[in-house]
Amino acid sequence: MPIYEYICKSCGYKNTFLVYSWDEEKLTCKKCDSDQLQRIISRFARLKSDEERIESTVEDALRSVDVNNPESIKSWMRKTLKEYQDEIGSDVDIDEAVEGISEELSGGQTQNKEEGETESSSENE
Repeated sequence: MPIYEYICKSCGYKNTFLVYSWDEEKLTCKKCDSDQLQRIISRFARLKSDEERIESTVEDALRSVDVNNPESIKSWMRKTLKEYQDEIGSDVDIDEAVEGISEELSGGQTQNKEEGETESSSENE
C-alpha cells in the first residue's frame, strides 16, 4: 500500500494518503474537502538493514568529519547517537553523552601526551 502526496488545486494544501486501491477511493482535500487534487512527485524512502545503517554511519564519518576539529566530531557524534537512539534508549541525554565522551577523549589525550613526554624524556637520559 503506497503513500501518495497530492496538492489541492483549490487551497494549495499538500495532502498525504495511504492508498489501498485506485478503484474504490475518492480522495478529497483534508483541509477544504475539495476533490480537485493533483498527484505530485514525493521523496522515496526505504528502510535500511542494520548493516546498511552502520555502513552509512561510517561513510558519513569518513566524508564529513574533520578529525582536527572537535566541534566536527561532536556534531557527527550527536547525529549518530540520534540515529541509534532507539537502540541505546530514549532516556539518554544525547548532548550530555556527547560532552561526556568528548571530555573522556580529551582527558585521555592529555594523559597520553604526558606519558609520551615522560617516556621520551626518560629515553633521552
